[in-house]
Amino acid sequence: MTQSRRRGFTLVELNLAIVFVALLLMAVATTIIAVSRTYQYGVSLKTVNQLGREVIDQMRRDISASDPARAEYYYTDLGSNRGVGRLCLGSVSYVFNSAALINAGGSSPVKDSTNRNRIIALARIDDKEGQWCQRDASDKFAKTALGAGDVYTEMLQDDIIAIAVHSMDMTTLLESEGAYSEKLVNVSLVIGTNETQTTDGGVCKPPTSASENFSNCAVREFTTIVPVIGGS
Repeated sequence: MTQSRRRGFTLVELNLAIVFVALLLMAVATTIIAVSRTYQYGVSLKTVNQLGREVIDQMRRDISASDPARAEYYYTDLGSNRGVGRLCLGSVSYVFNSAALINAGGSSPVKDSTNRNRIIALARIDDKEGQWCQRDASDKFAKTALGAGDVYTEMLQDDIIAIAVHSMDMTTLLESEGAYSEKLVNVSLVIGTNETQTTDGGVCKPPTSASENFSNCAVREFTTIVPVIGGS
């Protein structure tokens, strides 16, 4: 009477199978992580681009409708890329806290005192009296906080990604005087994500930095040239 001999997997074969499955799982996980990071970066970049276009378009309309004599830009430099910017256009004013100033916190940023002292990123304020551009005897701006009488819109509101102004500037390219005063101004606005320590001087930190975050960092510059024409 013959007996059938059954041969199972050897220990070496089992180990090789486990290693193969482990390597396969690692490759799948690495691919998923890479795709996820790329997708998240795409979302961040899309958000910055969309908000940036909306803000620069609104600024262009407000600047072109303003009085050339009253269209001015002021920046209070507090050091280390921290500061408060004010774009004064007569009936409308824009006020922003720089990204670095928002991250630093403290008492320096412009806040909404009616909403738990929330720090604003970029506010478009109905400012028919020009109060946000008035200065006191020591040449300091009188208005430093949004109160109950201020009507404003937060231009960089986003519930998912923190967006802030990294820098802004407005320079006069041409100016003439006469029956009608005219200006041609260049506006540069740099906005982007504002995760703490992921940017340096208005740009995302390189991959070699220990605090870089490729997935959530996107900074873009938006520029526009605007003619400002009004009666003298």
